[in-house]
Amino acid sequence: MSDFLSLVTEKLGVDAGTAQAATGGLMSALKDKLPSGDFSELTSKIPDLAGLAEAGAESSSGGGLLGGLTGAASSLMGGGSGAGGLLGTLVGSGLDAGKVGPFIQTFIGFVKDKAGDGLVDKLKSSLPDLGKLLD
Repeated sequence: MSDFLSLVTEKLGVDAGTAQAATGGLMSALKDKLPSGDFSELTSKIPDLAGLAEAGAESSSGGGLLGGLTGAASSLMGGGSGAGGLLGTLVGSGLDAGKVGPFIQTFIGFVKDKAGDGLVDKLKSSLPDLGKLLD
């Protein structure tokens, strides 16, 4: 298990499968929203996250039961884009809605520790809806 997944399971008290699905969903959203150079910078500085992005893209693209549930939750939470879409993706992965803010905070803190403030600023500017989920 990657360092980030271990941190999420410990800090938020979720199982490894939920942590992996939520991280994959977030990474898939970042891959879609970030300029490719910024996403490459993120995955080069934190290589464990690259594989999670691919897994997240597969599960949210409609393949299998998880893809269907993720899509349904995303639709219920406001569609496929913006804060509602990301919230739906995270909740559809099995993450409790009350843990979405702490999950995002944990992710941002982890990226800051591993890759620095500059990359965190790029993440926030490319995906400004992240801030809406921190409350």
